[in-house]
Amino acid sequence: MEKSYHDYIFESKHKKQKKIFFYLYVIMITFRALEEFVKEKLPAFGDEKRDYILSVKLSRL
Repeated sequence: MEKSYHDYIFESKHKKQKKIFFYLYVIMITFRALEEFVKEKLPAFGDEKRDYILSVKLSRL
């Protein structure tokens, strides 16, 4: 059975969604790793100072 135009559009959208979710997952893992790195390297600072430093690092990405 031949694929219709609708089938091709659906497959294309599905591939794009999978790619977007993959990139979001990678970004999420990167931010978590960066957060753990900052917490490990700067234990002497309070939570507010550490959160500020983390937000500055994330804004530079």
